[in-house]
Amino acid sequence: MEEKDLFDWFRLFCKLAGTEKPLWGIMTPHHLLEHLSASVRMSNGGIYLQQAISDEQIPARLAFLYSQEPFPRNLRNVALPTGELRPLKTATLSEARELLEKMLLRFESHFAEHPLDQPIHPLFGPLNFQQWKRFHHRHMEHHATQFGLISTH
Repeated sequence: MEEKDLFDWFRLFCKLAGTEKPLWGIMTPHHLLEHLSASVRMSNGGIYLQQAISDEQIPARLAFLYSQEPFPRNLRNVALPTGELRPLKTATLSEARELLEKMLLRFESHFAEHPLDQPIHPLFGPLNFQQWKRFHHRHMEHHATQFGLISTH
């Protein structure tokens, strides 16, 4: 699939009414928006996680990132070892949308101010701006598929 602008993904996720059921997994649309916000926040220096893979694994992970192979369904978030949903931080779906938009804007401004920064992704290692953009594209494509907003067939 052609790589979309991150705000194109944002506009697509804004179409969620809040009652949709995922094709797999346990997230609600509200949880999804907060999950996406957290991953974007990780890339703009707002959340610091340790690398969960060895340095030797990074080349293979980056090759996967740039491949067309879809993210596995039901992949467990390493930040949530119990496999349960986190408590919601925002009161409404609208607030969760606003948070995601804010994190996307901060992502762009962070790298405009720190173009050489390489925040750590726990499963991919240190990523530069272009690599983070690729990750966010792949990650958002995965979740858009999960909620039936796009089809990858």
